[in-house]
Amino acid sequence: MKLELQHINLSYEHKREAQLVLNNINLTVEDGSFVSLLGPSGAGKTSLLRIIAGLEIQDGGSVLFDNQAIDYLAPHKRRVGYVFQDLRLFPHLNVGENIAYASKIAKKPKAFREDLVKRMLEQVQLEAYESRRVSQLSGGQAQRVALARVLASDPQILLLDEPFSSLDEELRADMRGLLEHLRCDYPLTTIMVTHDRAEAFRMSDRVLYLDKGSLKEVYE
Repeated sequence: MKLELQHINLSYEHKREAQLVLNNINLTVEDGSFVSLLGPSGAGKTSLLRIIAGLEIQDGGSVLFDNQAIDYLAPHKRRVGYVFQDLRLFPHLNVGENIAYASKIAKKPKAFREDLVKRMLEQVQLEAYESRRVSQLSGGQAQRVALARVLASDPQILLLDEPFSSLDEELRADMRGLLEHLRCDYPLTTIMVTHDRAEAFRMSDRVLYLDKGSLKEVYE
């Protein structure tokens, strides 16, 4: 799915004054393209992802999917998969139940959900973990489950908010390899927020830098 941001503006009130976070942001991400977003903490990177997902409403401008404005469309209707920095796995559900959550809400048949969970666990190389509790997972395993849960929801756009930030370098390399492998089976339009410049250039078709409300392309 092609993603376009047209003249996106966002301000937050700070000490009773409007603080500009995003200033006339324009961006086109072609169908299946992978874009990484760099920038200092507090620059508005996560806010931009939240606007795309419908979790936050911009002050001005439009978000378009395949040339259609989807502003004010509810988040669950946007078919956007979002892997949050803190993962947000449901602690009261086991691994399989987390992965099947979206299909259960959509009232898919039990056989469909069971097959989906099996396929997704194979994709993220956690075949024996279906009944494992979230509290029993390592950091890398939890990352894989979060990614499997998002992909199981059949998104058309994938948003990754510093997905590897809590992992050590060995696990980061492992997760990067997994994500690159999954891209072959799930060539989704993707935006990833990261502070790792080398990671951004290794994984992405384009690298962008957001700071002081402005967005610009970065070249090595």
